[in-house]
Amino acid sequence: MRTVNLVVFLIFSVPVRLFSQNVSVLLEQGIGSYRMNDLKQLNIEVLNSLPFAAKVTENFPLYWNYKLSLMLSIKNDLDIGATCSFQSTGSRISRVDYSGEYSFDSKINALSPGIIAEIHIPLNKLRISFNNEVGIEYSKILLIEHIKISSNLKENRYSFKSQNWYYEPTVRLSYPILFFRLGITGGYLFDFKKGIVRSIDSNNFNIKLSDGKLPTADWSGMRLCATLSFNMSQLFKKDEQVQ
Repeated sequence: MRTVNLVVFLIFSVPVRLFSQNVSVLLEQGIGSYRMNDLKQLNIEVLNSLPFAAKVTENFPLYWNYKLSLMLSIKNDLDIGATCSFQSTGSRISRVDYSGEYSFDSKINALSPGIIAEIHIPLNKLRISFNNEVGIEYSKILLIEHIKISSNLKENRYSFKSQNWYYEPTVRLSYPILFFRLGITGGYLFDFKKGIVRSIDSNNFNIKLSDGKLPTADWSGMRLCATLSFNMSQLFKKDEQVQ
């Protein structure tokens, strides 16, 4: 977590004198697909272990992700910077009938600090940007098993964590409006080094699949985002002109 704190500090506490340079802020919001093969296998094994019929109603679907980047222009066509993203998804196994209800929920999210390099190709006012990003995913997983029979209720909660390294190449097409640039970004995220899911509870309960494998949380998948960027030096120049 020291890496997370350091990157977040760099993003939000950059000295004001940097604004005299060509510094820009990039905001992104979009959806992503998430592989999560091991956690999907866990759902299958939970289903097979139940003494009654149930079904998977959600299985780590497409879901929202958010990203904030602070970019410094090195040349007219090259930016480098720091970035931090947040993504989440989950799954549910469920059975409800007159006798009671059962659910097994998997909730997972990740905070991902990283560094990014971006090359721009201008096409009149349009601009194509090719990005390469690398960083660390700090994932938190919460498993909740809920059983209710008549008025009897039992719930078990297990908390886990994992740490992956990722690489994300993307392409963005953007267009200037006032002092903003609006755009759309598409790419693919690769988890190239995946850490196993480990318990963070005091009971040290760890997950093991039927083949003996310790599962990982794999965020690999497609990414599609809407983007908004603005140049901080331009904003400061406008303030100076008003004064």
